[in-house]
Amino acid sequence: MHSNSFPFPAISTGSTALTTQTAGSQQLTLSGSELESLRRQLADQEVLLRAYDAENQLAAARLKEQQAQQRRQAAEAAEREQELQQALVQARAERERQPPSTPAVEAARLQELLKLQAEMGTLRGAAAQREQELKHQVRGGWAGDSSWCPAL
Repeated sequence: MHSNSFPFPAISTGSTALTTQTAGSQQLTLSGSELESLRRQLADQEVLLRAYDAENQLAAARLKEQQAQQRRQAAEAAEREQELQQALVQARAERERQPPSTPAVEAARLQELLKLQAEMGTLRGAAAQREQELKHQVRGGWAGDSSWCPAL
């Protein structure tokens, strides 16, 4: 706290009162108790500001971590999807290279293809759901202060 944080240019203090002279020749006099009350209020405001700043910094760090986690999960899901796409292409190519076979073999191949497609769908859905959850958490955590929260 600054010792002269009042917006008054000329301040003289005694042990029991404060008298100020402003540029417009107006004089303000505060009693010792009024001065002490004002100092306490200023000190309280400074404590609150420091606490809000610390809370804001923690929340910003959490937000950055959630965003990084979301990017990692999206990259992992994209990698897994690419692996599944390759497996699906290979399975289709293998099926085309094979001579016609029995219905049981074809059914097994089709089941494998369907299984791979279902797994891809599940991964896409899980990735989309996790992305929505993270966006909801971010929006919910910053509902009171959207001035710096990125638009999602």
